[in-house]
Amino acid sequence: MTGIQIVTFDKENEAFCGVVAEQHGARPCLHILELAENKAAPLNESFLQGCQALRDQFFPHLGMNQIDWTYTNGICHSDVSFEEHAGAVTKINLNGNHLGGRNFKLPQKFYNDALASPDGFEHELTSGHGFIRGGVSAIYPVPVAGVPNNTLYFKPNQYEGMITVLVDAQKFVAAWREQEASHIRKHTAAKEQEGRGPSRMLRGLFARAHDNMPEADPDLDGRIHDFKLFDSSVARSRDAIWKNTSPEHPMPTAFLNFDPANPHGAIAFLNGRHRVFNAANLGAPYIAIEVDGDVDAFRQKFEWSGPEIQNAPEIQTPPPQIERHVVAIAR
Repeated sequence: MTGIQIVTFDKENEAFCGVVAEQHGARPCLHILELAENKAAPLNESFLQGCQALRDQFFPHLGMNQIDWTYTNGICHSDVSFEEHAGAVTKINLNGNHLGGRNFKLPQKFYNDALASPDGFEHELTSGHGFIRGGVSAIYPVPVAGVPNNTLYFKPNQYEGMITVLVDAQKFVAAWREQEASHIRKHTAAKEQEGRGPSRMLRGLFARAHDNMPEADPDLDGRIHDFKLFDSSVARSRDAIWKNTSPEHPMPTAFLNFDPANPHGAIAFLNGRHRVFNAANLGAPYIAIEVDGDVDAFRQKFEWSGPEIQNAPEIQTPPPQIERHVVAIAR
């Protein structure tokens, strides 16, 4: 690595980090270092936005996926890559699976000494113990206005046999609500024929729309719009999930089985209905869901799609000069 440069990634809060910029063959690389001198929130608490700010300063002509990235927070380290679709970063891959926390940050001097050490950066920084790396994982950022950093983060549970699919939020939720409404119609009609009315179980499928409202009546001609918070205030959905917006602590994805031949409905949630509905209620264009069963049919019916992002220009060699944006630090 070459020398560290100090870069502000959040001008409003005067948050900064250390960056080492290199060129690996045809691809540029940005090594991100969390610094103890930064008294504002560390980059890992707004990871996507922070990395995008660094990209804009160093390589504004490139997509996030055209840059190699590493992230070091003290003794925690991860290789990072981004996947983009329809103009949005839809997936963050972490080969190290550890973004650390606020207490992991080290002073600039530690990093500078490690860069200059003949024993190597990792050996010097960790006193020979090696980085905390963990395994390989993925985080799915979802743009949602009004939550911290305007982003929700989902992380797959990685259950065996399940595939993570980005679903079109409104299309998927509309289909599931119609499926359940049809199910309720049949069962409500049967109960009414028996003279018993809707069962407690069916009424329990309806969420409370507001704190001061009774449980929604499953009369389909009356309050079906209250189903799963869809007529509740956006503020309630935001309050339900706002703490789960950090890439350090992402929400686990919902998971379900999809079987078009199931007479009770093709979509069978195993866990996570409310996480899906709350995110959709806040305007999420897509949501990461883990699926087993007929995954190909599920993709064909619900996978989120948009116009492919335009091809970015060819990488310039050498990379553009950036002295206007950062201050070089001598080792």
